Formats: sequence, structure tokens, C-alpha cells
Amino acid sequence: MEDLRNKVACSLLIAFELKNSGIYNIKVDDVRMRERLKFYGIGSKNEYMLSKYENNNSKKVTIRYMGAVAGNYYVTKIPKE
Repeated sequence: MEDLRNKVACSLLIAFELKNSGIYNIKVDDVRMRERLKFYGIGSKNEYMLSKYENNNSKKVTIRYMGAVAGNYYVTKIPKE
């Protein structure tokens, strides 16, 4: 149960950081994460990509929960064709 609480809190914090960066739609491969972000108002269009792995030109987003680092994620703008 504690792990689920951490994931939900982490999703809320990711959504907060994304919205602060002006990102309201992001591609997420993890279905559960995508659903949690949708709950917090983040859509799933292919404008940006959220990953746990660093890519070229990605921006690091550090999630802190209760004073500790809960995770690092990377946001990459997907180039338009």
C-alpha cells in the first residue's frame, strides 16, 4: 500500500511540475502512469515525451517527496515531422 501511495504522490508532483512548465499533454509509455497523469489533467498527445531515461535535448525533472528525491524523469520535446 505504501508503494501505491508513493506512486500516486509522485504522479501528482510530476503533473504539478509539467503544468508549471506549460506542458499539458505528454506521451507516456507506462499505462498506469498515463492514467494517473490524466486524472491530474495531463493529456497524452505526442507533443512531449516523459521517460525515466535521459535523451538528447531532454529536460531533467526531479521529484521530491517529503524532502527526499522520489525520482528523476526526463521530458523531451518530440519534433514535428
